[in-house]
Order: sequence, then C-alpha cells, then structure tokens
Amino acid sequence: MKLGMVVFAADLNLLKNFYAKIFDLQLEHVDDEYARLTAGSLELVILQIADHYLQKNEPDLAEPEHQQAPAQPNKPGTNKPKTNKPGTNKPRTNKPRTMTPLKPVFFGSRPLHEYRQIIKEQQGAFNDADTEWSFEGNTVCDGWDPEGNVFQIRSPG
Repeated sequence: MKLGMVVFAADLNLLKNFYAKIFDLQLEHVDDEYARLTAGSLELVILQIADHYLQKNEPDLAEPEHQQAPAQPNKPGTNKPKTNKPGTNKPRTNKPRTMTPLKPVFFGSRPLHEYRQIIKEQQGAFNDADTEWSFEGNTVCDGWDPEGNVFQIRSPG
C-alpha cells in the first residue's frame, strides 16, 4: 500500500521547499496550484489554498495588510476557485497548529540534532532536545513547518 498526504499551504513554494529539503523528497510535479513530492511509498501533495478560502476560513494564515477584496465569481464554465500565485501569501507566524487531529510521522535517517538545524534554516521549528523521548527503539521529537503544521520525526537510536 502506498501512503499519501495533502498539506494545504498559504505559500506553496515555501512548504514545497521545506518538505523537499527536510525529508529528502523528490519533486515530481509543480504548478501554480500544487506540488507533488515523493519518496519510496510516500506521496506528499502540497495544495495552494484558494484566496477566498484563506481569507474567509483561515484568518490566522493571512496577514492583515495582505487582505484582498472578496473573491470574484469564476469565469463561466470553470469551477476552480482562484488561487494565489506561489509565494504571494505570507505564512502565519511560526506557531504550531496544535488543534489538528492528525500528526504525520517521518522516519528519519539522521540524528535529531541534524534535523533541528536544517528545520531552523528552512523557517520551521523543532522542539528542544530536552523534549525528545524514546519509542520502540527510536528517538522521537515534534516540530512544525513554517505555516504551523505539526509533524513528528523518529530517528534510530
């Protein structure tokens, strides 16, 4: 069985680069609406949030000075909502979105201290070493991407 995840993004390019760099994912496709990254049996799709949805339902992802006029109706014959061009939405402040009911787990090949540095360089955050714990032979720690989506990394050891 193959596993897939979808992450909704205010800034498609930012999250595409983050997940590709941190988890060594290969870019299979990218356009103005989504990016598809893969590694082994994992497929991660990062989907650009539509302007009207971002402003209406996720106000914490949009900066007040970046608010736009309400979305205009789509052209006749199209059902696709207008999306921002990649990189035009600023991500929210780097706070974890802790009320999300799912947490993706990535099984890392490096020590957690190496991930901590790379995640910081890519504008994400990773909990301090004193919050790490052991689970089934792995060292485990939580972090979040630049838009606050929480994930977990488990590394051998």
